[in-house]
Amino acid sequence: MVWGVFFAGGKSNLVFLEGNQDSVAYTTTLKKHLLPVMRRNFHRNAVFQQDNASIHTAKVTQDFFISEKVKVMDWPAKSLDLNTIEN
Repeated sequence: MVWGVFFAGGKSNLVFLEGNQDSVAYTTTLKKHLLPVMRRNFHRNAVFQQDNASIHTAKVTQDFFISEKVKVMDWPAKSLDLNTIEN
């Protein structure tokens, strides 16, 4: 699996992940790779966008976003036409 993030001012490095991700592994990935990118490039008003995959909506993941004060955009389920990374 490959993970990455892009934004108006640039992009992160791609991260190659071993095996499948569950919500605990996903929050570890976010802590290790997303938070440093957000802290380097954004002020507190940044908003993170992701789809509604089960690991993204899991309580563990939602608790992580709350504890790290990461704002997450509400996103309709199964909106591939709106998902920039899928197109």
